[in-house]
Amino acid sequence: MGLQNRLIHCKKMLKCLQNSINGSISIITTLHLALRIDETIKRVRPDSWRGVQPREQVIKRALYDILKDIAEVERIFPIIKAQKEY
Repeated sequence: MGLQNRLIHCKKMLKCLQNSINGSISIITTLHLALRIDETIKRVRPDSWRGVQPREQVIKRALYDILKDIAEVERIFPIIKAQKEY
């Protein structure tokens, strides 16, 4: 994925994360978190993972390892699932 596409994708995730954090951390920290999530999903996602619960769990586990919050994982996962880039 080109840099421009990656930035657009991260912007979507950034907006989602920023809304959930209620401004308690800086934009730089939030951007770093969005990039980390993006890189992690691309690294761990199994082929044809959508709709296959065990494969979706691989992604959710990776998200939990970053976010340390089950509610946040469940809130963000549908957004990630909707992204065609993954």
